[in-house]
Amino acid sequence: MGYIVKVPPASLPVTLDTAKDHLAVMFDDDNAIITAYISAATEAVERYTERSLITRTLEAGYYCFPAFFELPRPPLVSVEQITYKDSDGSPIVLDSANYAVDLYSNRSIVVPVGDWPTVDPSPGNVLVEYVTGYGATPADIPGDIIAAILLLIGHFYSNREQDVSGVSIAELKYGVKDILAPYRLADC
Repeated sequence: MGYIVKVPPASLPVTLDTAKDHLAVMFDDDNAIITAYISAATEAVERYTERSLITRTLEAGYYCFPAFFELPRPPLVSVEQITYKDSDGSPIVLDSANYAVDLYSNRSIVVPVGDWPTVDPSPGNVLVEYVTGYGATPADIPGDIIAAILLLIGHFYSNREQDVSGVSIAELKYGVKDILAPYRLADC
């Protein structure tokens, strides 16, 4: 099972102004590099937590219907549609009455109401299009996640080389990991 981004996030979870305030940068010369650090820190946090921060639309592909779907990159906002291919390869949209969406669990779970349709296993035979993320703006994201992103941005900005006294910046700093621990999907 993999997924693709159908509609990317409309913004980053930290604005350039917020990052510059955090870094105490008063000039515009470093705007491009700070913006790159915002993006890199965001990707690092999303990869580490296995979550989406700013809302986006994803599409997960499956060979067939599993017992239930655990969709990648929670938190789940909504399931837009589930489609599957009939024996002729024609796509069929599954009626939303045939599945239930758990918007309250820590994971993005979709379960059948009754039985799933039977399909022949084949790549991309079942597609789930869904919206995931904490919200459309930085204000919707938990403050401690924003703090972790800002710490990473600060680290990247202060340590612009691969190694600093033998410490690789490729690894998330312990303080950042500690802040993000409650959000890490693997630890749920």
